Amino acid sequence: MPLSAAIDVILDFGFPAVALLLVSRFAAIRTLGAGTLCYLGGMIYANLPGVTPHMPVVEPIAFATMSLSIPLLLFSVDVVAWTRLARTAVLAFVLACGAVVVCNLVLGRLFDGNVPYAPELAGMLTGVYIGGTPNMAALAGAFKVPPEVFVNCNAADLVWSAFFMLFMLTIGPRVLARFMRPYPKAVVGSGPSEWQPDRPATIKQRVAGIGLSVACSVVGGAVYALLAPSEFAMAVAILVITTLAVLASMVPRVRTLAGTYTSGQYLLFVFCFSAGSMADIGKLLQTGPAFLLFTLASISSIAVLQFAVMKVFGIDRDTAIVTSVATIMSPAFIAPVADRLENRDVLFTGIASGLMGYAVGNYLGIAVEWVLR
Repeated sequence: MPLSAAIDVILDFGFPAVALLLVSRFAAIRTLGAGTLCYLGGMIYANLPGVTPHMPVVEPIAFATMSLSIPLLLFSVDVVAWTRLARTAVLAFVLACGAVVVCNLVLGRLFDGNVPYAPELAGMLTGVYIGGTPNMAALAGAFKVPPEVFVNCNAADLVWSAFFMLFMLTIGPRVLARFMRPYPKAVVGSGPSEWQPDRPATIKQRVAGIGLSVACSVVGGAVYALLAPSEFAMAVAILVITTLAVLASMVPRVRTLAGTYTSGQYLLFVFCFSAGSMADIGKLLQTGPAFLLFTLASISSIAVLQFAVMKVFGIDRDTAIVTSVATIMSPAFIAPVADRLENRDVLFTGIASGLMGYAVGNYLGIAVEWVLR
């Protein structure tokens, strides 16, 4: 293995550990998030003078960690418990997803012909603003877009998501309190409290979780290689992996297996660094404005429509905020938002909504792209 390839492997798997350490020690970096830090770290590394990441190593790492992170993140989803949440929480999630789909369908039509791969971008942004970065990456593969399309779209998403999160952690709650009803404090506990993603896990438990994730990915790969028509093979494979992971989560021993979520999260951070290291800043500056405009239109219209429809349906402010953050961002950002709201009752609502977003993001993203195409 060339020295540059070995350095890439070490950085891909080592930088996330450094990012997690920084996030745990510094509040300002914690607001940024380990995923964003890894992606930015990868971009900076790849664009240093004299540095050229070894793509035959970086690309397989990105694909493998993306494929394995989806099942690991989904194994801890308690679908039955989520459906038993207060009607308000489930309704808020449905409304949030509906807003994402509607906005991206409209924008996909408006930008078609003006922005490259507009239908595919609309599908990818549907996936990321319902689920997260793994959904965007999976959908990019399913749509067979060039790597730079994913990189530019992901970079644009990082820029505008940072502004959205900053708004939610600062003046957002006060602004929304002016026209949304307050959280009903008499209702204590918005769902099961046994979800503990940080509980200690043994090496055996982590290996078991990763092994099960590999099994889901292998079946999806077999469908890709043997069964599905070539033009739909990747999309079908992603849906098979997602479906198998959700079905596995319904088995109590799988759902309560310690370490699955944190293992998936770490692989997601590895993916973020490796994906960032594929970003060419020069190309981003040349082609980025179109992606920045499309993504800005998407995230801003989604946020406005989400809160507007939640207002119409009587969703309280705190539930609306954590549900919006769960879909547009990810479960990792729920804790600081709940802390900002001084309301830990909405923790499970936000986390459950974010995890369910991972589950349905691929389905809805593919549906949006199919309708536009």
